[in-house]
Amino acid sequence: MRPKNWPPSLEVGKTNKHSAQELKARSHELYDDFVLARTGHKPDTRVKKGSLSYIIARYKKSEHWLNLSPHTQRGYEPMLKVIADWCKASGHPHIKHMGTKEIVGFLNRWQDTPRTRKNYKSVLSKLFQVAIEENLVSDNLVRKITLPKSHKRKDTFKVWTLADIERFIKVADQIGKPNVGTAVAIAWEGFRQTDVFNLQEPRDYTNGFFRFKTSKTGEIIKVEVSRYDTIKRLSRRPKSQLLLTVNDSTQMQWGKLSFYHMFKEVREAADMHEYVFRHIRNSAAIYALKAGLNDAEFKQRFGWSKDQVQDMVDYYTDIDQEIIDSGAAKLRDFAEKSR
Repeated sequence: MRPKNWPPSLEVGKTNKHSAQELKARSHELYDDFVLARTGHKPDTRVKKGSLSYIIARYKKSEHWLNLSPHTQRGYEPMLKVIADWCKASGHPHIKHMGTKEIVGFLNRWQDTPRTRKNYKSVLSKLFQVAIEENLVSDNLVRKITLPKSHKRKDTFKVWTLADIERFIKVADQIGKPNVGTAVAIAWEGFRQTDVFNLQEPRDYTNGFFRFKTSKTGEIIKVEVSRYDTIKRLSRRPKSQLLLTVNDSTQMQWGKLSFYHMFKEVREAADMHEYVFRHIRNSAAIYALKAGLNDAEFKQRFGWSKDQVQDMVDYYTDIDQEIIDSGAAKLRDFAEKSR
């Protein structure tokens, strides 16, 4: 059934006769007309206490949001808008009435883009955490949802081992790109790329200890350097160089693009074509899990819980060469003992 006041079309496309704001407003009118034609009444669009839209507003006033960097906030904004629109289309139900089926159905909008789906799950989990703090629910339902594994991502993910880190650093020194090697060494401590580029001595690092505020979440990181070679490496910097690592060509702070090109140059020279810089942090966490760090130690160094890191291990197990090798060795040992 088509509403009588629903025009046959909107003037869009190449003519651009309507501004984005006008189109957005008209789309909401058309949706309301559509609901009215189907149900006999207009949808209830009032934001109700306990709904996701209400929780989003509370979230943006909380320290969870205020401690995020402006860059991270800009990344979250579009996702929060999509979640709010989903909430509105559903009539702003109370969060306690939302079940696993509804949440999974929402997340499966991005089943063809697993990384995007994972990001939406992360944002929803943060909103549920705010709801717990507001006494609207007692449990974080989103954390219990296990997303299907993405084999596409696995095929492109290469886990770094400590031996890989040392090999890369050695080649970086050999071809005259020592600061690229230093950046990799610092990243192995569990730090994000932006933080690696910003770290200075003595503001953020002194005598083998890091203490700094992360660029993404605003959390204070206080950890000791795990590799003695990294301490020695940092001590060999020119005394006038405050940044722990700089562009090898300009001796100025790294830019993402300039670093990418130099990192790629070292990677090719080391014959490590499948390795990606942003995977160092994940790989370091997997390595730390094998080393036996407890939950508090994981939270302090990586900002992740031990369970989250275990999920990474489960996710990447089939391409973790160390696990493949150790598994084969255990089977051979058992076969020998069984003879």
